[in-house]
Amino acid sequence: TRKGKDMEGLGRDAGMRPSDGELDELVLAYLRKRGYEQAETAMKKEWDDAERKGHGKEKDPEDEVARRIPLYALADEDPVAYAKGYGMLVQWVDNSLDMYKGELGRLLFPVFVRCYLELINHGKTAEAQKLLETQQDRFVERGGMFADEVGALHGVVLPEQIESDATAKRLWKAKYRVRLCEYSFELLKRFLHTKEMLLILSVINARVILVVGDQKPSQDESEIIIATDVDDDALQVNTVPIQLQLLEKNMEDLLKQEQEKDNGEEKNNKRSKKEEKKAKALEASRLKSRIPLPELPPDVVQARLQQMKRRQALSPENLPSIAFYTFVSTYNSMSALSFNTEGSTVAAGFLDSSVRLYDCNNRGVGGLNSMAPDSSPSMGNCAPVDPDAPFTRLIGHAGPVYGVDFSPDEELLLSCSADGTIRLWSTEMKANLVSYRGHNNPVWDVKWCPQGAYFASSCHDRTARLWVTDRTYPLRIFSGHATDVDVLQWHPNCHYIATGSSDKSLRLWDVRTGDCVRLLVGHHGTVTSLAFSPDGKTLASGADNGTVMLWDIAQGKKLATLNGHGMAVNSLSFCAEGSLLASGGADDTVCLFNTALPFQNAVGSGQDVGSIGEPVLKKYRTKATPVYQVQFTSSNVLLAGGAFCRTEPREIFI
Repeated sequence: TRKGKDMEGLGRDAGMRPSDGELDELVLAYLRKRGYEQAETAMKKEWDDAERKGHGKEKDPEDEVARRIPLYALADEDPVAYAKGYGMLVQWVDNSLDMYKGELGRLLFPVFVRCYLELINHGKTAEAQKLLETQQDRFVERGGMFADEVGALHGVVLPEQIESDATAKRLWKAKYRVRLCEYSFELLKRFLHTKEMLLILSVINARVILVVGDQKPSQDESEIIIATDVDDDALQVNTVPIQLQLLEKNMEDLLKQEQEKDNGEEKNNKRSKKEEKKAKALEASRLKSRIPLPELPPDVVQARLQQMKRRQALSPENLPSIAFYTFVSTYNSMSALSFNTEGSTVAAGFLDSSVRLYDCNNRGVGGLNSMAPDSSPSMGNCAPVDPDAPFTRLIGHAGPVYGVDFSPDEELLLSCSADGTIRLWSTEMKANLVSYRGHNNPVWDVKWCPQGAYFASSCHDRTARLWVTDRTYPLRIFSGHATDVDVLQWHPNCHYIATGSSDKSLRLWDVRTGDCVRLLVGHHGTVTSLAFSPDGKTLASGADNGTVMLWDIAQGKKLATLNGHGMAVNSLSFCAEGSLLASGGADDTVCLFNTALPFQNAVGSGQDVGSIGEPVLKKYRTKATPVYQVQFTSSNVLLAGGAFCRTEPREIFI
């Protein structure tokens, strides 16, 4: 069983407590430092009297004063001692045994950032900059987890900037949860008991929360969690029971019933008892919805089933066909992209605050080609366009559009913007129906619930919100991330929402209660894309450093790290079987990963399998086109798209 230990417990350890003589010296040094001459004289006299009466040896080793005073005295010592103490900690960690070095190394960044900011706060800028220059490579090289934070510290050189700079203010107030095995914890106690390390001990007491358990030592230094305003313990959160089963009457089950019906009633009547038992077990494993979910219209269900019947089974040996959409003459202004179910209609968001609808079956999208005489752009109508134009422009936002998404029935479109609003559009009338206001900052992403009616948004204000179309206020506010919530994705059973943040963590939220039920940490960069596997058991996440990670949601653990991109992973999508994962990157490539391999390697291991040796089945390079979106259709065709971006200079002859 695991147990949580505050690092302050180190100070209560008998082996850690200074001797009576050392304690007396520290108290006297503190009084002398503060100029309390009379108090110093009086305490010397009282101690002399106590020793003569024989009371000097009756101090309780757990006495609160004996535990606290050394730390207060050290706080008034020369601030330069922070740099010296940190250097000793680094040297000790580097000289530790390899099997414990990874775990102990997790302490270095919390201590480093606190020591740097303490030096700045005491006006020791030169010493702080020297500490930063000598230690930054440890956190910056190989796209380290805290590379962005270290880069921001270069601009913090004055005490006033600790409050004025957003990153410095967050780091100054942050606490860190670090997981250690029992033996690593014992090693740490033995090292910190020396007088020279008491200042570092005070830093760890104040800024680090240790979670100590009987697990084997881990080599991964990234298992460090920044505690947020919502003080939830990651280990406790990841043990909350969750239900990841698919819903009753989901599309895959309906397809199976349709296929059996197409094969004839005679064959159905001849099903063996084993098949009957298997069918009943499958039905019993499905989840009954605990939230009011609308049913998809019958015509939409039938159209989707017909598309699924044309589906080709995919595998590492049978890769998908890919349809790539290239947008030209966008002048680097395209900021969002979304396909409808089969890719016949495409929506794109632009920095000029407009949304454009493209009909891939016809040159023009039809609908309203001009605004009504008494309408205005602020009302959210389509702008006047040429009847032969390849798109319809929807105008209503007052800032760049960062996210667009089609409803499951494809009759509605959502868009979110830097103006803090989310707008609902009719794809038939090409007009704005509703404007949802609640966020006060740019809204980065918006996604429909798989069953429609509900949708969720993520924002710069560090929250995600749950909405329903017939109300203009949010039903739930999901708060817990330390910085921007950049992306989100719905679970296939509609009961959970996953969010990814600039704080490099992922969270899974319960739609019914608004509680965080999973906290996943491991990325070394901002989380830029998310996708659930079709069975709802696995979550894939991409980051701005080009890595893709697979997570076991039930266990709250990382399964694998997939390396294939050199820049940000903008989009992820699983095929219908879940055996292939497609990714689109800012490095102008589409990658296909074999997701079966991590599961095979992880069986019985009890821990993540790390990086896969040859994860990329196939890499497709575009012609100078960063990939904004990848999406598997119901028939397992892969759709991908992006805006052509010429980077090389052109020669101009006069």
